Amino acid sequence: MTDTPAPSFPITPSNPTQDAIMEDTCMFFQSCLTDQHRDFLKERYGLTSETVRRFRVGYCPTGWSDLLDHLLGKGHGPKDIQATGLFYVTDRGTYPVWRGRLMFPYLSGGKVRYFIGRQTEDTQDKNQNGTIPKYRKQLAKSQKRPDIRAWEPIFGTDSITPDQPVVLTEGIADCIITIQAGFPCISPVTVRFKAEHAKTLSELVRPCSKVVLLMDSEENQAGTLGAVDTGLELCRHGIFPFIGTIPRPEGVDKVDLNDFIRDGGNVADLITQAVLVELHPMAKERKRALWAKAAERMAAGMVRDHYRNHPPKTPRTWNQDGPSLVEKKEIVKRYMPPLSYFTEFSEGYGPHPKYGSKTGTNLSVTGDTWYTFHKGHEGGGDVIQWVAIYELGLIREGEPLRGADFGKTIQYCWEKYVPEEVKIRTENGTETENKGSVNGR
Repeated sequence: MTDTPAPSFPITPSNPTQDAIMEDTCMFFQSCLTDQHRDFLKERYGLTSETVRRFRVGYCPTGWSDLLDHLLGKGHGPKDIQATGLFYVTDRGTYPVWRGRLMFPYLSGGKVRYFIGRQTEDTQDKNQNGTIPKYRKQLAKSQKRPDIRAWEPIFGTDSITPDQPVVLTEGIADCIITIQAGFPCISPVTVRFKAEHAKTLSELVRPCSKVVLLMDSEENQAGTLGAVDTGLELCRHGIFPFIGTIPRPEGVDKVDLNDFIRDGGNVADLITQAVLVELHPMAKERKRALWAKAAERMAAGMVRDHYRNHPPKTPRTWNQDGPSLVEKKEIVKRYMPPLSYFTEFSEGYGPHPKYGSKTGTNLSVTGDTWYTFHKGHEGGGDVIQWVAIYELGLIREGEPLRGADFGKTIQYCWEKYVPEEVKIRTENGTETENKGSVNGR
């Protein structure tokens, strides 16, 4: 492999204070890593001691104040610490995001930008429903958390080498062991790269000789579907990647890239045998679905433009015949329970409450959206679509919610979740503010 430096496309803006706290945090985590942890990383993931050192893998202890006390002892101010995304900040105090997890830092340009924690037998941080997620990411800047300085970057960007092939894979252990095997590799640490990463990702991999997506090989094809979607998105930015297939023995539900390499598999063979995404059997079906969605959005836009340019002569008001479905939808969204009320967990992966899961990862939740990978039921949406599918049975996963089904769903949610006093105010035309909402939206 050549030592030519990779291009620099930082996702996380540099901040000296944030950088210093993240560096001290990483050193603290490294100091807490034990030989028992190193043995686990070797046996479970095939990571050598040199790789563990190179990637600065550490451990976050179980104590409530261990990390906070360490950072305060280093002279960092409380407000700066609270803005890192390493802690939950509540009226009752400041609490660590992780307790009892193996910690993997995202390194970019030699600096620590972000963390993700992997569950151990000692993990004590739990979801609201009492479950313990396998992985938990650092809090990142968002509309919900505007004061946090951290942004979620792409893992492994420092490994990219111009004029060499690069592998795009799913998990953090997949990425690390691929780099250990001598191949540049990056990962979103999820099934799909986020849309906001697409342009940056395309610029990152543009100097590479070949881009190969190697996602998990699963019976439900969730990894392959994610690879196809990511590949098609890259095509829109002028990158035409390949998709490789990880061999999966009969009767095995899932094999990831880490399993393949740890057990002696040859990454070079997967790269050589990979096919262009546009020639992949699943690509045609996915493109058809994307075209259908685009056509639906275009039609909706044309309708909006028509009514914007040709408004009705007698504009309808709320207190004439009650609110319209569109108006009801906006009010319903304010008072619907949060998505976690239905999915039974708030972020990441978990078992589908209706279908169950052998692996416990056939449902993904990101913010206010969900996606299920359960075989034969692939699809997703928001909380209203969840109700339409699983409470009312009006549509299947992957089908659009529109027409009469949309009306029935909104009316159902209106009757079930909107408080009576809000309905009365709405009928009288006085419901103009979001007061007393269940989910705070």
